[in-house]
Amino acid sequence: GSYDVLKILGAPLAPSRQFVQLSVIIVPLGTWIAIARYDLFDIDRLIGSTVTYLLLGIVLLTGILVAVPRLAAAASSRFEPRPDVPIRGRSRLEDLYALPLPQAPLR
Repeated sequence: GSYDVLKILGAPLAPSRQFVQLSVIIVPLGTWIAIARYDLFDIDRLIGSTVTYLLLGIVLLTGILVAVPRLAAAASSRFEPRPDVPIRGRSRLEDLYALPLPQAPLR
């Protein structure tokens, strides 16, 4: 059995631990052979899809990082307050921030 094979290797570990050590080598090796020889998992399609989505994500992120600051600058220059229009006070959100918070009772 597998114990005889491991005994030949001369490892002083218990048979279960030796089996685990061999499986660490055999499983990736078998997976690599299956992918390379028998086209398991259609790995070429997987790699192609991964590269495509990676490039698409880079292009979209670059577009967003370029467009958003320019749009923000254009919007802020268009909607700046005019000096001839008086400011009528605080906004409702500022009023909410001005409310006192309830205090927890002291123990």
